[in-house]
Amino acid sequence: ATASMKHVFSELSRKFTELMDVLSEVAETSNPGSNHDVLKLYEIWLKSGSRHAAEKLKQAGIHVIITK
Repeated sequence: ATASMKHVFSELSRKFTELMDVLSEVAETSNPGSNHDVLKLYEIWLKSGSRHAAEKLKQAGIHVIITK
C-alpha cells in the first residue's frame, strides 16, 4: 500500500499546476467574479504559476509576467 500511495502523491506533485487549473475553473463557474475572486486568482498564480490563473487575470485587466 505504501508504494502505491507514493506513486499517487508523486503523480499529484507532477501535475499540481494542471490540477489547480481544473479546480479554479470549477470554482469560477460556481461563483461569479468579484474583486475578491481576482485577488484569489492572483494568489493562486503567485503560489503555483498557473497559466490558467494568468489568463483569467488578463481577462480581468491584470497582466502578469510568466517566467517559466
